[in-house]
Amino acid sequence: VKIPDSVVSIGNSAFSSCSSLKSVEISASVASIGNNAFLYCHSLQSITLPDSLTTIGKNAFAECTSLREVTVPLAVSTIGESVFHSCTSLESVTLPKGLKEIGWSSFAHCSSLKGITIPDGVTTLGTSAFANCASLTSITVPDKVTCIRAYAFQGCTSLKDVTLSSNLEKIEMSAFKYCPSLANIYMKAETPPSFAEYEGGLTDSTFTTCKLYVPKGCVEAYRQAEVWKKFTTIAEM
Repeated sequence: VKIPDSVVSIGNSAFSSCSSLKSVEISASVASIGNNAFLYCHSLQSITLPDSLTTIGKNAFAECTSLREVTVPLAVSTIGESVFHSCTSLESVTLPKGLKEIGWSSFAHCSSLKGITIPDGVTTLGTSAFANCASLTSITVPDKVTCIRAYAFQGCTSLKDVTLSSNLEKIEMSAFKYCPSLANIYMKAETPPSFAEYEGGLTDSTFTTCKLYVPKGCVEAYRQAEVWKKFTTIAEM
């Protein structure tokens, strides 16, 4: 399907459940894609998003289980609720430098996603943003992020290396639950962030096998801090 130049907006549920749709080329006139616009397009393999695009509605590409790669245009500042939820074949995502927010469950259950670069301007990672991304091996949380929301990386079973924001203040409930492969956490914050309930989902096994690296001169602060002090290995970066 090729969206013509006369179209400026793709409405809510416009192509929802078009199960045989394989590719979409959206014209440079389109500024917004509505909620559920391509929801359940299970055969959709490729989509071209124009530079004119500023808004992507919730669930816009959710359950597009054949979609393999996507480049989000520069003018998009928010990836909203469940936009790419359960895109199980999605392997490559390019996010714009101007992105500010990755919303609730935006990339949850993208089980083929091995890596993603979160732009430095992002301030918010929503609840369950990358939950159950089972192939994700590493993640760097930008310095403007102050809170890791609940379940943000829950079920990322291959996640080994995590770099956390220098301005991080809080890690919410079960943010890293079911992440048995965690090997290295690089914590850039000089003041140990607080934890909500359930210690962020970290387990006794994680505290033993995962190494915690902290800024120079901050080892003792982390050895005294609640939860952080459970890590067997705490060393300077």
